Amino acid sequence: MSDLSGQLECGCQEREADYRIPYGRWRRFYVKSLKQESADITSLYLYPVDKKNIPLAKAGQFICIEVEVPGVGPRRRNYSLSSTPSDEYFRISVKEVPDGLVSPLLTRKVKAGDEFEVSGPYGEFFSSPVISLLLLSAVDVALPRLFPWRKKLPK
Repeated sequence: MSDLSGQLECGCQEREADYRIPYGRWRRFYVKSLKQESADITSLYLYPVDKKNIPLAKAGQFICIEVEVPGVGPRRRNYSLSSTPSDEYFRISVKEVPDGLVSPLLTRKVKAGDEFEVSGPYGEFFSSPVISLLLLSAVDVALPRLFPWRKKLPK
């Protein structure tokens, strides 16, 4: 498990130079509120301490958050954004990992007002309007051709 967590931690450090946030550095964010989504998932609503606008995020991107782990030191973890691109905050939904180093702190110990260093959004797993249009067109063309086969299938 420690090998895997080390790999996850390094993900945002290795890419930091390639995906710098628009303001050129990490920024301090505070937790304005938390929402218990389920028994093991908590959403954190993160707002910039400096009250400036946050960078526009695309659906499917993620941020890196630096958490101070008592007795261990700072640890960085990537979390997918669960907020919409038009929100004025970043929302991350954290699932608690049993025996995890960071997730238990974020799901059980963090409270409103706590602050963290947060990267801007990065990642390229998102769709563009062109891709969406192509997918919609493909479905529109393919589905009507499949319906006649339904009548020929044994019931």
